[in-house]
Amino acid sequence: MSDRKKILAIVFVTILILAIGMSVGENEPEIRVTYNVVEDAHLEINIEGVDEGNEIDLYCPENDLVGSSPITADDITDRFIGVVQATVEVPMTDEGNPSPGDYRMVVSDHTDEEIYEDEITFEGPDIEITDVGLDTEYEEDSEKWEITSVTIDVENEGDLSIFLSNMDLTIGEHSENIEFEQKFELMPDENVQVEENISVMKEEGDHSLNLELYSFGEEIVTHEAEVTIG
Repeated sequence: MSDRKKILAIVFVTILILAIGMSVGENEPEIRVTYNVVEDAHLEINIEGVDEGNEIDLYCPENDLVGSSPITADDITDRFIGVVQATVEVPMTDEGNPSPGDYRMVVSDHTDEEIYEDEITFEGPDIEITDVGLDTEYEEDSEKWEITSVTIDVENEGDLSIFLSNMDLTIGEHSENIEFEQKFELMPDENVQVEENISVMKEEGDHSLNLELYSFGEEIVTHEAEVTIG
């Protein structure tokens, strides 16, 4: 390659680098956001186009500030030509279950000036009891059957999590409230099986069953069935 061609090549590369640098410097990266509901009633926010030191605030449908998080170096998952990608988790509620409705996410810079706002809508949890099973043992002394445990299959087809605390179980004429050892969180698109020990004496035959599931004192779902014991 001649000296003239070498010089032209160097000039071309230099101009290209300067053009790219000016383009990156003059155009602020576009902010893009995706969301995911995660455990402990938190919202995971994956955001691109922000800077370290920016602040993310989340407002619930009642427009109360429920979650806030600065973007730190630990939150940054990737950097590419000046574009920062970060992931943070913020609470969706001060207490209880997250509320369905419109949530507002606001990004502020280091001067507290709002630089981006977005809205995300949740329909809420959709809970269904898909199956109820009973474990029984025959008691010869009383000539009755003892129900020793109840197992329920519960699924959440909604888009928000919910905490389940207790259930009311009625078999025939017998009713009792069963408190879970600890509240458990049923996540969106999750199916769980819950087993609790009980002691209920019943005669052999068919009995009606009614089950009511609660969250923080509020009835969430009911299930009715006919069960055969013995």
